[in-house]
Amino acid sequence: MEADWSDLPQDLVGSLVKRPEVSLEHFIALAGVCKSWRLATTRTCRLTHQVPFLMLPGNEDKDDNIREFYNFTREKIYHLDLPEAKGRQCYSSLGWLFTVPNYKQKEDFTVNLLNPLNHAQIKLPDFYTFKGHAGKLYSAGIRLFDDIKKFVLSSSPVGASSYTVIALGETKLQFCRREDEFWSSLRSKEKIDDITYYKGQFYIVHIDGSVAACNFQDPNQPRRKILVPQMPSQLLPSFWTQKRLYLVETAGDLLVVSYTEHEYKFSEPTPNLSFRVFKVPISNGEWRSDLEVKNLGNITLFLDDNSVFSVETSNDSECKKNCIYFFLSAMTLGLKSRLVNSNKRDLFGKTVIGIFNMEDGKCELHFGPSFSRGKSKYSPNTVYCGCKWIQPNPYSKS
Repeated sequence: MEADWSDLPQDLVGSLVKRPEVSLEHFIALAGVCKSWRLATTRTCRLTHQVPFLMLPGNEDKDDNIREFYNFTREKIYHLDLPEAKGRQCYSSLGWLFTVPNYKQKEDFTVNLLNPLNHAQIKLPDFYTFKGHAGKLYSAGIRLFDDIKKFVLSSSPVGASSYTVIALGETKLQFCRREDEFWSSLRSKEKIDDITYYKGQFYIVHIDGSVAACNFQDPNQPRRKILVPQMPSQLLPSFWTQKRLYLVETAGDLLVVSYTEHEYKFSEPTPNLSFRVFKVPISNGEWRSDLEVKNLGNITLFLDDNSVFSVETSNDSECKKNCIYFFLSAMTLGLKSRLVNSNKRDLFGKTVIGIFNMEDGKCELHFGPSFSRGKSKYSPNTVYCGCKWIQPNPYSKS
């Protein structure tokens, strides 16, 4: 006679989840046993300082609520029931998901914040309130959500009296505060590579390495002020190489992470890529070679196509300290310009997952999920979405 695990008291299941040794991996396993266990675990979730998971793109050919999360260190895929994310593109910030309609949902303009563990949702202003967008569609049928590279939170929305949400495009920042009923915008003349929130202020880095502070307190008069000029040529990757700049706070410092991909051919098994890290000279605005960070200490960076965050790594952690864990899709790997003359399905084998060691400058390439090599089970459109690292620390609140 098989045991009926759903009969186990929810209080007992909840007490298991509260134990300090329970990991995100344990949580997903417990939540997947049955509906009553999922309710019990999500009510009492108090996870802190866990290894980040990689959220895989949704499979558009399957009509279900399951989203997959990849444990990089254990090379395992876990399944989580997320009906709120069904048929939606997901972006990540501070452990929360921003869910927006995918390219097929032409009449849906909703934008939501979603906690993937306790299923809490916060409705944000609808997409048609984005200034300058007004619900327009691309002629190819892809919604202008694809202009958005990332969403950023100023702080966790749980219990916060105020917070700001930023949607980053190529040259435009759309933003809303907790109390706003519409999105406002701030334009930049230069292409923006990344944005982050640091010590009470939003900062952006442009493609030329210049860094600006942004003030969104007044939606009618948002301001942008250049604090640090463009990076000198000896620090910035060459124009002829594929590059991307990221901003991240680490141990109280604001850092620029420079990703460079050198010449890459489809016949080669992997791209030739490298990373450099610099402290941003906010105080005096002077770029110098001695601002380069050669050692991150006990810090590990997690970087994907459009975002990066830092995690403090202990001696017993499964993550390697002083390293950059990265996932880069075809769109970041310098292949976007080749889409016109290429079959998009050929790009799936070009995603790269790996670890960059800051000490010796070497890349340890890693192949886990099925889409990272060989034939993918995901549709061609997921090449635009990629995978997202999920920052685990904010799950300590629900």
